[in-house]
Amino acid sequence: MSVEKSKKAIRRGNRAFVTKVIQTAETAIDKFGGTQTEKDILEGYKVTLIDKKESIKKLDEDILNEIEDEEKITEDIFQAREVGESMNRMIVKIDNVLKAVGMSSVTSQEGLGASVSNETQHIYPQPTKPKLPKLSLKKFTGNPTDWQSFYDSYTAAVHNNDTLSKVDKFNYLKALLEGPAAAAIAGFTLTEENYETALKLLKDRYANPQVIVSSHVDALLKLESCSNIHEISKMRNLYDSIETHIRSLANLEVPSESYGTILIPMILAKLPQEMQLLISRKVGKDNWKLDDLLREFRIGLEARERCSLLHSTSEKKDGARKKYEPYLLQVILIQYRNVLTVGNHICHQNVTL
Repeated sequence: MSVEKSKKAIRRGNRAFVTKVIQTAETAIDKFGGTQTEKDILEGYKVTLIDKKESIKKLDEDILNEIEDEEKITEDIFQAREVGESMNRMIVKIDNVLKAVGMSSVTSQEGLGASVSNETQHIYPQPTKPKLPKLSLKKFTGNPTDWQSFYDSYTAAVHNNDTLSKVDKFNYLKALLEGPAAAAIAGFTLTEENYETALKLLKDRYANPQVIVSSHVDALLKLESCSNIHEISKMRNLYDSIETHIRSLANLEVPSESYGTILIPMILAKLPQEMQLLISRKVGKDNWKLDDLLREFRIGLEARERCSLLHSTSEKKDGARKKYEPYLLQVILIQYRNVLTVGNHICHQNVTL
């Protein structure tokens, strides 16, 4: 058996033991009567969980250092956090039960005092702190235009999370990088010191304002054109893409006047001729501004979308009418035959009389 498999087997055994301890402690809490014996039992569970927390954490770090596949790294981190948080919750729950009956913490017991209390406060976070969600962050591939949104999300979910060690944060960071961004920090080993260094390297490379601005302008110039006025969804995608890049530039405090004169003719060239004509009529001949162009583009697009929706609704009604027309005719014919039958019957009765 390889070293990695051996460590995983040991970790599985420890996790199974912890699960059993948590279940037993849960039962003890449900039946808790406040006796000294019951208090001692709960304190014992708490000390056991603290001890196992450290053992499992060390195994987690050793195993992660030997895993190369990014998806497996992410999966392993999630599992480790779930096990750790289940122990955290039970330790805090035991503390709350003991405090409720006047026993402040393990600190009242001789010999365990300050060391275990510090473990509880610092290693095991209180449940009032935000629980780390299973990450659904979009991966960063090295495109400077995506850096700011990625970094903001990563900072909120991982970097500012005090319940995570720097090694855990580094694992998350590596799992969320692809392409050139992943290659930039591929040579760093998973240590606390390297986490800060790797993060600084990424910020130096991708958080350069001039690089980000140039990337946004370049992306605007490379947007796919829409030549058909009836391709409304394509025009919508074009407008949304333009709006996204312009908004990102505005967040960087780059005024549209500094690049608007360059982009206006290029954006117009990407629109159908009918839309170009509409915008030209509204904006006028002189002093074209990017904001005016986008406003008229949006108004014209929304008008097209409303007309398309009405047309689509009308077509559905016509389709439904054509679909059921044969059945309606059959019903009318049957009713007509019934009327004739009743009429003939009445006429026959009159003749007999």
